[in-house]
Amino acid sequence: MAAGLLLLLVQAAAGWFAAGFIWTMQVLHYPLFARVGEADFPAYEREHNRRFFPLIVPSVLVVIVTAVALLFSRPGQVPVVAPILVLALAAVIVVSTARFQAPAHARLASGFDAAVHRGLVMGNWVRTIAWTAIGLLDLVALWLALRP
Repeated sequence: MAAGLLLLLVQAAAGWFAAGFIWTMQVLHYPLFARVGEADFPAYEREHNRRFFPLIVPSVLVVIVTAVALLFSRPGQVPVVAPILVLALAAVIVVSTARFQAPAHARLASGFDAAVHRGLVMGNWVRTIAWTAIGLLDLVALWLALRP
């Protein structure tokens, strides 16, 4: 198997893992924050933060590293714009996380705040859409790479 195709498969696997993960967060986990209860919420939020990063960070790193590698070693049928778009979307995800979601989680760690929670859920759509777009770009790139 050519190196570029292997990179693309690894990127697609990591991208779709992250897309599934973020959709689960968006439609299941984040909305349920409001049901934890005020007394238990700070400990719950701290535990969420502790468990969240080891699950998602590896896939983020894999997507970024493989996208950079695909700039130089990609299947010939895959245009260079594909990994560039993946990197741009990954940048949106990282900036959104640093600018909006991480500060919201930091505020929630001291206690539940309905307005902060609402902002977290609404703002997370940026990451949800971006991860979905990465997954779709990967599927298109795989289709281009594998067609005769």
